[in-house]
Amino acid sequence: MLKKLLIITFILTANISFVYAKKEAISLACMPPEGTMDKAIQNSYVSAIEGAFLKAGHYVSDRQRLENLMKEILLQQSSGMVDETSAAAEAGKIMKVDYLVAVILNDWTERRLNVFAMEEDKKNDRLQPRENYYIYSDKMRITIKLIEVETSRIIAQEDFQGNKLDRPSKLATKIVKNMDKQLQKHFKKKR
Repeated sequence: MLKKLLIITFILTANISFVYAKKEAISLACMPPEGTMDKAIQNSYVSAIEGAFLKAGHYVSDRQRLENLMKEILLQQSSGMVDETSAAAEAGKIMKVDYLVAVILNDWTERRLNVFAMEEDKKNDRLQPRENYYIYSDKMRITIKLIEVETSRIIAQEDFQGNKLDRPSKLATKIVKNMDKQLQKHFKKKR
């Protein structure tokens, strides 16, 4: 009886481990951020993205070291034959990371006409100049690309558009969670 119970337990454990297989962890490094946002804000978002990748169980290499290696490679290749992307790939190989994360952060101010307020004032005979009815909001777009160092292929990409007032850590967690799903699909195809 004990033997049958042990066999059944083993079979159940084996089946559960296949169903809930541990996701594959990757080693990555974030490239210097790009885009129109202020550099300090860009760096806070990239730090939040690195933290989200760490929380998701991935291995994250030091961004400052990658930037220094990229600068060194660009200086050594002063002939102009090496661009920033090639330097990043070379630095990624030196650091022994499998993937590079490109982070692009753009911001802008959106202007919309508050038609409701204008109509209310029109009804009450208090119409003001049109400029008084514009609403301004600070918007942002984050694009994250996961690039395989060996092939320079984009493996996953995630875009998010929102308000500039949103917390970086909250957005980073959401973006990395979505990107993680793409990664797991990529690894399933690869097998």
